[in-house]
Amino acid sequence: MRLDVMTPVSMRRPAAGWSLSLLLVAGLPWMATQAYAQGSAGVTVVPTFSLSQTLTDNRKLSSTDRQADLITTLSPGVQITSRSGAVQGSLTYSANGLFYAKDTSASNLQHQLVAAGSAELIERRLGVDASTSISQQAISAFGTQSTSSSADNGNRAEVVSYSLAPYLRGRLLGEADYQARLTYSGSSSGAGSIGDTSSLSGSMGLSGTFGRFGWGLDASRSATEYSNGRRSFSGRAGGSLSATPDPEVRVALRLARDAGDVSTGSSSVISWGGGATWTPTPRTTLSLDADRRYFGNSHTLSFQHRFARSSWSYSDSRSVSTGAVSGGSSFSLYNIFFVQLASLEPDPVKRDVLVRDLLRKNGLEVPSTNIGGFLTSSSSVSRTRTLTFTLQGLRDTYTLSTFQSTSTSLGSSVDTGDLGQASEVRQQGITFAFSYRLDPTSSLSVFGSTQKTLDSGRLAGNDLRTVTATWQASLGLRTQVSLGLRYAVFDAELNPYHETALLGSLSLRF
Repeated sequence: MRLDVMTPVSMRRPAAGWSLSLLLVAGLPWMATQAYAQGSAGVTVVPTFSLSQTLTDNRKLSSTDRQADLITTLSPGVQITSRSGAVQGSLTYSANGLFYAKDTSASNLQHQLVAAGSAELIERRLGVDASTSISQQAISAFGTQSTSSSADNGNRAEVVSYSLAPYLRGRLLGEADYQARLTYSGSSSGAGSIGDTSSLSGSMGLSGTFGRFGWGLDASRSATEYSNGRRSFSGRAGGSLSATPDPEVRVALRLARDAGDVSTGSSSVISWGGGATWTPTPRTTLSLDADRRYFGNSHTLSFQHRFARSSWSYSDSRSVSTGAVSGGSSFSLYNIFFVQLASLEPDPVKRDVLVRDLLRKNGLEVPSTNIGGFLTSSSSVSRTRTLTFTLQGLRDTYTLSTFQSTSTSLGSSVDTGDLGQASEVRQQGITFAFSYRLDPTSSLSVFGSTQKTLDSGRLAGNDLRTVTATWQASLGLRTQVSLGLRYAVFDAELNPYHETALLGSLSLRF
């Protein structure tokens, strides 16, 4: 069996990211509306609006040019959830207009979006999965770092990520399941030639079972193009055998031809590997997958266990990264509870509502924060390890999360970002969140984090420490107010700084 790395006939430039994201933003509510029009009661649309003010003593995050300023943020938005039979998905979007009292020229508009949905066009045959997100991300791991999106920080960019994947599936001769999928994905950052990618991939598979044993055949091919002209390609074709000797245990073996364009040429190897999953209880899962790939070894280790009021999770993965962001950890209290409540509520849409209600009641609506990470313009090998612990008391909630990430330049890839100056970028961090319900309508929360980028060759490392304390109260079912205090210290060779800020907000749900 031979796999040849081939250049696709055509690939759309990364500038299409915004257009596709806007299409998905418009399309998911449209699908939800259609489902509602057909008589579904599983669609909710909640308009939102918030007014927040930040009084900071260091708007520019500078040690030599400290400027105090009052920053006003107006954030109209919407939350949409569809739980109809054919349409499943959720969307959360806000347009954040930032206005600076002393320097109006710095005022800007930021978007925040998380959306994912699926539509079954022909029952059990034809469907499409779609997702998109917009978030703030550090351009360089060695530049000025901040967890605040309102600060005037030149080392941040707005990253738009998107994915559209139509698929066809069914049953062949009553004996095997087949699936074919075409995925168009990418991202754009607006940060010059860094962070703009466009990827086209296709896959097909055939699988079946006989007793406790299973088999599978699959093939895939993908091509990724970067705005700097760099292209990377990969292909894979092979088969697998699996066995379920016990309802709690599943094991699998894989053999394939694996090929990829590592640097200036292509490499092809016989890939082999396997995996195992152990589920001793509905609350406990341990899984391990490992493969020999064209770029080296890859693996994924995952462990989750949930007690009555607490949970642990650990993950360790090594794989090729072809996206716009490498390294770091996308910290989100929403993501943590969404994963850890999977055994309690397997339906993802119902779990979405459950998690949002949990965070809102406990005053833990902390926005998603990218801890570490940086923009890239080439392929890299990334290894990330995370450990998360949560504890829920009658009135208090604790969350602790740690991560370590290593991003390594793949071959002689041309990168205009950090991996163009350092062959390896290492980051680590800790995040902590605590909330306490003072009474049925108010709560106190504390959020802290530390993230460190380690020295790499001639690039000096840095260390960011942030703590935020917030009081939040509900003024009825649809209105919330909050007051907070934030303190941040950034240790670095080039631009160290410290910042203190007073925070206040008024949020409405219609």
